[in-house]
Amino acid sequence: MDLTLVDSSPAMCDRLAGVAGASVHRCDAGALPFADGSFDMVIANHMLYHVDDPAAVLREFARVSRPGGRLAVATNGGGHMREITELGTRIGRPDIMLGRSVSDFTAESGPGLVAAAFQDVRVEEFPGIWRCRTPGRSWPTWAAWPCPR
Repeated sequence: MDLTLVDSSPAMCDRLAGVAGASVHRCDAGALPFADGSFDMVIANHMLYHVDDPAAVLREFARVSRPGGRLAVATNGGGHMREITELGTRIGRPDIMLGRSVSDFTAESGPGLVAAAFQDVRVEEFPGIWRCRTPGRSWPTWAAWPCPR
């Protein structure tokens, strides 16, 4: 198995360099430096709400996916972190969650955007139940779309 890891952040790429056997590339998800049909699978893990144009990035993922390749996307639902946003308002900091997302890509809006670039879109929802097993750590809501092309 070949593993290619991509991020736009130099710090994240430095951390990814420690993944044994992986090829790490610092680049823009909307302009991937790979040939058409290069990958059997593309994974977008909690990143599409950080890009300016998720639809363009999804088209780029389709371009680098081989025919019959798959896409898996994980993202948050629209109500993610609602309690923290409400708390910010109550303590006089309504801006506490501003800037957390660049786009409005959510579990609710995502399937339609994915379907514009990939066929056979399926959604698997994982309820947003927060379990804090270690103080200071929590796990967000996940949605995934395995999408054969």
